[in-house]
Amino acid sequence: MLTGRESLLRLIGKRRRSLPNRHLLLSIPTPDSLNLEVDDLISVAGDGGRSSENQAPLDDPSKFSDDLSPSTRKKRRLTQTTLLQSSFWSVPKRSENGLVICTQQQPVLDSEVSEFNLVQRSEPSDSICCKVDDGSCSPRNEEILETVTLDETNGDAIHTFIVGRKFSDVLNLEVGGNICLLRHHENIKDRNAIKVVSADSELLGYIPKDISQCLSPLIDEYDLNFEGTITSVPKNSSEAVPIKVVCHKMTSDGWKECEFYEDFKPIWDKVLQAVEHQMHFPHKTTRYQLNFNVVLQEVLRSCSHLLTADERAFLESFPSLSKDSQRLFVRLYTRKGPWFRLSNISYHEVSDSLQALKDLTVRGFMSSVKDADELDFQKMKEIIELLNVTELRDILSMNKVFSRGSRKRDLINSLSSCYNDGTRIHLATMILEKTGLCAKISSTADSLIWRIERLFFLNGEQDLSSFVLLDLGIIKYPSYKCIESEQIFSNRTKLLAYEEAIEVAQLMDESLDSEDSRTVLKCIMISETRIFSSSLDSAHHAAFNCFTAPWVYSKVQPSSLSTEAVAQLFQL
Repeated sequence: MLTGRESLLRLIGKRRRSLPNRHLLLSIPTPDSLNLEVDDLISVAGDGGRSSENQAPLDDPSKFSDDLSPSTRKKRRLTQTTLLQSSFWSVPKRSENGLVICTQQQPVLDSEVSEFNLVQRSEPSDSICCKVDDGSCSPRNEEILETVTLDETNGDAIHTFIVGRKFSDVLNLEVGGNICLLRHHENIKDRNAIKVVSADSELLGYIPKDISQCLSPLIDEYDLNFEGTITSVPKNSSEAVPIKVVCHKMTSDGWKECEFYEDFKPIWDKVLQAVEHQMHFPHKTTRYQLNFNVVLQEVLRSCSHLLTADERAFLESFPSLSKDSQRLFVRLYTRKGPWFRLSNISYHEVSDSLQALKDLTVRGFMSSVKDADELDFQKMKEIIELLNVTELRDILSMNKVFSRGSRKRDLINSLSSCYNDGTRIHLATMILEKTGLCAKISSTADSLIWRIERLFFLNGEQDLSSFVLLDLGIIKYPSYKCIESEQIFSNRTKLLAYEEAIEVAQLMDESLDSEDSRTVLKCIMISETRIFSSSLDSAHHAAFNCFTAPWVYSKVQPSSLSTEAVAQLFQL
């Protein structure tokens, strides 16, 4: 169980690049005190949040079932809820077909109906029912892709990809081109390697490792020959090429009556399972793009009532972007930033970074700076972080500015100190001459994608990197189908209040790091005011309290800080 500062850190998770309400929150007047002396703060922190005062009355709106009030006697439950746990709130019951989990009866919301039908939904029900099957698979819904593992007209044809195109000298491929699979025993890096060759016996690439690992024993032991065709050709020559292959020997009469068929079938079933898994998780160069779209469309489907019409239209436009634009956006969003030099952006799966950036800028997903007139002081402070030490020294030397230190931070401080109205254009021109075109995720996109991630993962610790752990098999989830009968956020107002509370929590965390006691007091005041001005929603599921603003504010209260943290803040 996490306590104190650790609970606050876990609640915030990865810090946001920018807080939309930072200026508004910091503009709130700060009192000299909150009727709490320093000794009282330390005492509250030291006794785990227990107060000697009487417990709050039951009708107090600040009294929540998850110990939301800082004045309650019970010790807070500071454990974090995971995505899987939040789907099932009651004790599981065993059934013949698997594990069936149900919650108490709740009306089904009309807002669940959406054009983004990613989850296979059953008939309306009075409860949430989730069937959990044995084995491991992704929590992502499998219906987002058009998965075809067996050809409709030929039960033994499989669909897969040609990967490793960098090993081939053949750049131009044609749809319908004939191919065949051959074992590559000379491959010292992969003893199960299966190469793909053209009708002219030219190497085109290889079968994905997961497939060749299952298929190579069949080719070796049963002398099977696979032939097929190229089903489509990607624009980028380095991308995986979709193909369809079939073994004619397996389609011949009497094949299933062979004496070794019983030994053959389990191995072939593994091949089909590997092919199906591969179709859900395409070649690694585009896997992150698929993962992002899964998150985006699932939230659009299940939480559309929390978004305005403009926000929905903005997010729904993302799939219509070019593949290059989608990949570049996801790549940059997952990087630290906030600003990026175009000259430093290079991904082999993005064929034209400049065009992709232009498209993203036009659609509002990115913003860029290329003219000195666009570079104000705040942007200048952020962009000079992209300069290396040599570039900073050159600019300071040309402006005859002396720096007291030789480290990068000293050089940046010296350059910032000489920025004023008279030098703004001159310095901005010199900086942009060094950096070239610079771009960042737009504030609109950054805010909305943060919200999308929060609604999908339901915590601050997970992000798109969680899919990488899943794809690598490091983390495994059971498969389940969930019928939603109650929304965690029933309306947009509650979501916005929750988001503001997360912002206050991040401000609190940043202020603790910088030992800014005034901002800490301000955050405590805001949280205290919000908690006692909130009203308890009797229809709200008790298990959802951790997704309410008062619950978040309770983690900002002095009782959630450690004794050391409080003593350090007020030692002066």
